[in-house]
Amino acid sequence: MKKKISIILLVIIFVLGIYSMKPVSAIKTTLSATSKTVNSGEEFTVNVSSSVALTGWTISASDGECTFVKASGGEPNGKSIFGTSQSGTKSLATYTYKAPSVTKETKYYINFSGREMCDVNTDEVDATSCKATITVKPTTPSGGNSGGGSSNGGSSNTQTKATIKKLVVAGKTYNNPSKNITVKVDNDVTNAKISVTTSNGESYTINKGNNVKLEEGTNTVKITLASGNVYTVNIRRAAKEDDTPNIIDEPKPEEKILLKSLKLQGVNLEEEKVELSYSPEFSSEVYEYSVNVANDITKIDVEAIASKEDYTVEITGNEELKEGENIITILVKAKDSDKVTTYKIKVIKEEAVEAVATLDETPNTGEELKDNNIIKIVIVTFTALVAIAGIVFAVIEYNYSKKHPKEKMGKIPYSNIGFKDEETDKEDILEEQKDKKEENEDKDNNREEDKPKKRGKHF
Repeated sequence: MKKKISIILLVIIFVLGIYSMKPVSAIKTTLSATSKTVNSGEEFTVNVSSSVALTGWTISASDGECTFVKASGGEPNGKSIFGTSQSGTKSLATYTYKAPSVTKETKYYINFSGREMCDVNTDEVDATSCKATITVKPTTPSGGNSGGGSSNGGSSNTQTKATIKKLVVAGKTYNNPSKNITVKVDNDVTNAKISVTTSNGESYTINKGNNVKLEEGTNTVKITLASGNVYTVNIRRAAKEDDTPNIIDEPKPEEKILLKSLKLQGVNLEEEKVELSYSPEFSSEVYEYSVNVANDITKIDVEAIASKEDYTVEITGNEELKEGENIITILVKAKDSDKVTTYKIKVIKEEAVEAVATLDETPNTGEELKDNNIIKIVIVTFTALVAIAGIVFAVIEYNYSKKHPKEKMGKIPYSNIGFKDEETDKEDILEEQKDKKEENEDKDNNREEDKPKKRGKHF
């Protein structure tokens, strides 16, 4: 018995070893979606998850009978999500819907489909799909109606036939469609899933079922509502060589985020504005311009008007211009988009030229030079006069002190004004009178000596 168990284990290990050695060309992925029970008219979310962490994926959802509200990270229409999930992250997307109003408990389905690039060497793609079942309960009693309002149970609006509020065909949504509608799909679409939302939640039937197999050409589907309205849906599957544009669902051209006008003004040192001419001539789809400015221009006022009012404009590099090349950047952004259009203006600022003085050119005017010379002459003249007066005074003082050594230094020569007190003045006067008296006596003596002596008579 033990020998048999050993043999079985060896066989199992051998099979597993062989299986593990097989080359794997792709990681098979499965999608799963949460199903919920909600009340009539209530918003709810559906989480779509993958079985493994994906490296590159695309997932899209059809609305079914429930009204789409938003999706995390979706396209502008909110129905497709593209991206790369992080390693170990399995949750792909979250969708928010609003349940329809119903008079009885009704089940709806939301379909999801995904594509994953599994092998970059072989471009192998793994496609998968899933669906969420949504059970919607009425918020008020139905009042005895059955069949979604197809019979009279006392309700006052049973005489009005219901209509289709929203129709989804092969992932394309039509709100309040006409009773005869044509939908065109590509040749690679072999099946078209159909879901209907009626105006009052009543039941309906589709003659070819919810998933219609498509042949090339026109495939006609009839949708009959319980109250009697009939809708015809013509699904046209294109032939392989058919390149006729889809008139019904022709994609909108990509929005261009542009400027409508551009005006430049230079601001100089005196804050004066000067109109600037740039090249080439402005055009919304020309994104680079150039302009030359004088050296006294310190900044450039840029008036850039976007082609739509809800666009924003950002301007950088237009202030504190330096000599040589400067770049002004203008960014135009849409309110609800990540797209940005960039315009650039190359500004060449002239270099400063140093002024060279010549014999015929002076930095000052003639009047200013004349005034300066007069001031200089007056200063020099006054200084010379003061110096001469000082020299003359010193010479006179020196000569006077030499002739009158007894005269005190406090007296100014050739004046009767002194700097001595009264007692000193008296002493000086007496001394002077004494000197004069002695001088007079000397003079008298000299005269007497000079007189001729009288001679006596000789007899």
